[in-house]
Amino acid sequence: MSGAKTDKIDAHTLAKLLAGGFLPEVWLPDEQTRILRRRVSSRAQLARQRTRVKNQVHATRRNTRYTRKRNTRSILRIAQTRRTERSLSPSPTW
Repeated sequence: MSGAKTDKIDAHTLAKLLAGGFLPEVWLPDEQTRILRRRVSSRAQLARQRTRVKNQVHATRRNTRYTRKRNTRSILRIAQTRRTERSLSPSPTW
């Protein structure tokens, strides 16, 4: 062998190691461990989803200038101010 690495040489070497008992077994998680991993993964995914939704809500509130403290009186005041502004604006001449 010239020392070149090829799949054929690798396969032959691995077969010899396996036959001699020099390759360790691959560990596979049991059913309980797999279930626990799925639960942890699902919980992490839900946490990321919750963060995305919260960020969307904050962005929407920021973009629409929504404030939680507005009550009926302040909404009526805003509506009255807008009506006054419209009545004071010059009417278009056709």
